[in-house]
Order: sequence, then C-alpha cells, then structure tokens
Amino acid sequence: MVIIIKEKIIHFFGKRHTKKSKDKISKSLTERYISVKTRKEISKRMMSENNPLYIDGCYREKQYTKRKNLVLGFEPINEWFEGSEAHHIDHDLVIFISKEIHRSMYHNLKTGQNMKQINNLAFEFYTIQWIEEHNITV
Repeated sequence: MVIIIKEKIIHFFGKRHTKKSKDKISKSLTERYISVKTRKEISKRMMSENNPLYIDGCYREKQYTKRKNLVLGFEPINEWFEGSEAHHIDHDLVIFISKEIHRSMYHNLKTGQNMKQINNLAFEFYTIQWIEEHNITV
C-alpha cells in the first residue's frame, strides 16, 4: 500500500500523506490483520460442541428463528366456482368466496389483521351459498 518512488509523496487512499502519516496508517492496518492461525483457532472455538449456537454439525447465528413463510394447507370447505378466490380461514381450511368479497378489505393471516371481519363475511357468504344449494327457505 505504501509506494515510494524517488522520495516523492504518493497518493495513498486518494490523499497525499507524509512519510510519518503513511507509517501510522500502515501500522494500524497491520494491527487489524488476523493471521491464518488465529482464524483457524477462532473457527475451532465456534464449531465446538460447547458453543450453544453449534447445532447438528452446523453453526447457526440465530438458534430460534421464526419462519418468514407460512406453510398453509389447503382443505376446501366448499366447491370452486367461476369468479371465486380461495380464502384461508386458518392455516388449513379454505372457503371459496367471490373475488369482490375477498378483495373488499385487506387481511393478513400471519398477523391476524382484519381476519375476524373477513372471516365473518366469508362465513356469511358460505351460509347463503349453502342455503341456496339445498333449497332451504328461511
């Protein structure tokens, strides 16, 4: 990193430095360097059985992590029909409801936001659909 040609001050990190400041920079850079031997020792300590983050032969930074993606099942309660979308009531059960109802309000199963309201609409839609299919008069 330090280049001296015919005793001239050379650009070092994009700036001109004196010999004294170059030596300070070089010293600080060499102190930051970790030797290969030291890195191997650190690696051995990280991969030891005593490390609580060493699980099943692998080093894990976070032992307990939440899954970002929900694994949703698909057990439909009613039949698909033209213009319907699948709505998850919970992680497994699905009701096919009309696209307009399903998109009428934002909802999120993971956070639970607006799930009670959209589930009420879905059950109401399913109840009306079931009554019409079975020719029941109310």
